[in-house]
Amino acid sequence: MKDYINDSKVNSEIQLKNSDGFCFDYKGNSEYGENTQKVFKIKEGLYLFIADSISKEGSVKKSDNIFDQDIIGIYHYTNGGVLLQIENYVGKFSSGDTFYLVGNPKNVIATPLSERHSVIGFICYAEMLDIIIDEYQLCRDIDMKNFYNDLKNIHEPFIMKTSFNLTLLINDIFKYIEKNNYYMIKNKAFELLYKSICQYENFSEKSLRTYKVEAIELVHQIKEYIDLNYREKILISQLVKRYNINKTYFYEIFNYLYDISPYKYIVKLRLSEAYSLLIKTDLSVEEISYSCGYDNVNKFINSFKRIYGKTPGKVRI
Repeated sequence: MKDYINDSKVNSEIQLKNSDGFCFDYKGNSEYGENTQKVFKIKEGLYLFIADSISKEGSVKKSDNIFDQDIIGIYHYTNGGVLLQIENYVGKFSSGDTFYLVGNPKNVIATPLSERHSVIGFICYAEMLDIIIDEYQLCRDIDMKNFYNDLKNIHEPFIMKTSFNLTLLINDIFKYIEKNNYYMIKNKAFELLYKSICQYENFSEKSLRTYKVEAIELVHQIKEYIDLNYREKILISQLVKRYNINKTYFYEIFNYLYDISPYKYIVKLRLSEAYSLLIKTDLSVEEISYSCGYDNVNKFINSFKRIYGKTPGKVRI
């Protein structure tokens, strides 16, 4: 059986730098950015890993089969964010989320939402699952085949909020890693695996929403239009009609992708431009107001003060 340590797909992107038989240190540098991993061999076919990466600006990673064979992957994101596309659906995976991956999906596309990323999680090769469960008496109260088949039949990113108890457990593991306490790392790893599966079993109906690729692309197009035309008069009601997308649905996806409403995003762009003009030019406050998309100077001044805590005139003092 091939496993994580000699999986050709894994080793094509990262190279083993150091190992003591239990802990394996990997490092990689590719067109997507830098990637370092610390991998702990909990059991043959079952690995706990910690990955830290720095994404190159504008990089979009496309993977055609991530591993040599079917796996069960449970990923807890501790820093950063990424948009994950599996088949025709896109999900946002960010700090405080858990992502479940079963099988070996093709055409996985990852678009970074931040420069730095940190993940802790498990890779378990599917054919080893029953052996591990029997040997360590894990998950006896859970139908593991059902868990595996359920997730394998979900053809979209399955993402949940990481529970508070799991977060505490992850923090414990980091502490034991700092102390090189392999015995406790292994024990806590089994506990994390069990509780991660329990989280899915108990709260799978609370998975975070995913959206079709076509809808995500439409929202991206509208955002690009706003980025280029925020100085002009923009009516969201007209934009959604032009791009043929429901207004409520548009607001929902925009908030989901960018953590800000479309209206607040437009205001943010306009006021940021105004602040720059106040510093770099001698234009009057009224001229700057109109050049940044405001048709009422008093409305501009009030918006500016609400965001920056002072009026535009005081920025120049």
